[in-house]
Amino acid sequence: MQEPQISFNGPQWFCIMVQPNSHRQVENALAAIGYRPFLPKLKRWVSHARVKKAVERPLLGRYMFIEVDYPRQSFGPLLATRGVEAVISECGRSLADASG
Repeated sequence: MQEPQISFNGPQWFCIMVQPNSHRQVENALAAIGYRPFLPKLKRWVSHARVKKAVERPLLGRYMFIEVDYPRQSFGPLLATRGVEAVISECGRSLADASG
């Protein structure tokens, strides 16, 4: 099966898979190198030792979104970012794997 062709007419959003518990680190690192990350979060009330506080957790587990303006931005620096495992294509397959 052949990998689908991706046409770019301006910035496009992609789903990326990150390592467990590294959302904030990946979000900050990608923003620092010029990408626009989006991490949907869910706010929950957590009770510990009779104290309630609001805690934000990632809504989609190990997934977040990134805007890529190709060819101005490439997938190389994105995949080289610590904590990023893969970029997921629109068909659910990995475009490139960060592990090699």
